[in-house]
Amino acid sequence: MVTRNARVSDLAVAKVRRFCDQRVPVKARDEVCLEVTTRATTITMVERRPLWEGGPGGWTRLPIAQLRHDTAAGTWTLYWADRNRRWHRYDYLDPNPPTRRPPQGDRPGPPGPLLGITPLPSQAEQSSSSPR
Repeated sequence: MVTRNARVSDLAVAKVRRFCDQRVPVKARDEVCLEVTTRATTITMVERRPLWEGGPGGWTRLPIAQLRHDTAAGTWTLYWADRNRRWHRYDYLDPNPPTRRPPQGDRPGPPGPLLGITPLPSQAEQSSSSPR
């Protein structure tokens, strides 16, 4: 649910920007960069790369991930963009408050991390792995 005139906090945007800055090594920033854009209660991460033709100044823009904030529940949900730029919920990460941290240790999960994000266990996984 989006309330009228809702927008993401500056702190949330700063955290995502810091995350993006840490994903690209300094020596590779002339070849790829991650940008953050916002709209209402959504933060979108965009990958930018120089054009292949080698012309100066032109960069491509490819949306790769999106965080959507549910203001009523106070949770964030992660989405990924397919090749047609359609958004899909990232099934391996439940909607959660931004302060939750993934547990340490080995556990089953998705085939690979999205942007290096370790998914959190779902409620079903948590209850099935607890000792009885």
